Amino acid sequence: MDRAFAALDDLGYPRVPQRLTWDVLDTFGKAFLQTFPSATKVASMIDSSREAVGYFMVNQADGLRVSSYNAFIDKTRVENPLTSSTVKVFEFDKGRLEVRTRCLVKRVLFDRHDSRPSAIGVEYYDEDGEGNVPDDSKTHRVYHQRDAGCGTILSAGSIGSPQILQCSGVGDFAHFATLSDPPPLIHELKGVGKNLQDHLQLRSVYRLNSTAVTLNTLANSLLGKIKIGLQ
Repeated sequence: MDRAFAALDDLGYPRVPQRLTWDVLDTFGKAFLQTFPSATKVASMIDSSREAVGYFMVNQADGLRVSSYNAFIDKTRVENPLTSSTVKVFEFDKGRLEVRTRCLVKRVLFDRHDSRPSAIGVEYYDEDGEGNVPDDSKTHRVYHQRDAGCGTILSAGSIGSPQILQCSGVGDFAHFATLSDPPPLIHELKGVGKNLQDHLQLRSVYRLNSTAVTLNTLANSLLGKIKIGLQ
């Protein structure tokens, strides 16, 4: 986990420690450590495999939240005339980015000529804008340029990514054998679709004394909102 975040730091990903601290949270953290001696205090919460207390990292720049779109899409982008309601094209100094919306990935395409299959593109359906695939929807295929050092990046989340891999024939072959319509077998990787560790967030509600300063007490007054803005 630490190495993954270090790699993101090298890429300039806007992940920074929180600038603010709250006395009420620090007091709660001390009580937590006293109650659970095996827990540790950490500078940032990035690892869910251990008991710890601390502030989590945030995606911010100059005190404002930064989305992945603002962080990674160059501000010098220029929308291409080819842009439509389902295809967005952006021009950059170093090339072109084409974003296709209202699409549902069916599977990853693999080159099986080698002993180890390698991804060469994706196959997808057109959606109707509400997440449904029309009966008359045709499949489309997009390939990357192998000779240009390009690759296929699978980034559909902790649930979507293994689902796409399984639909592509990558996973536990024994599980595929139980399906009435199994995908073509590409590569056996038994861990795909298993060992999901959810990170549920439980918001505890406490009544504090009138002198405690919280985000809610600041946000409920004009003076507090001004202070938040200045911070």
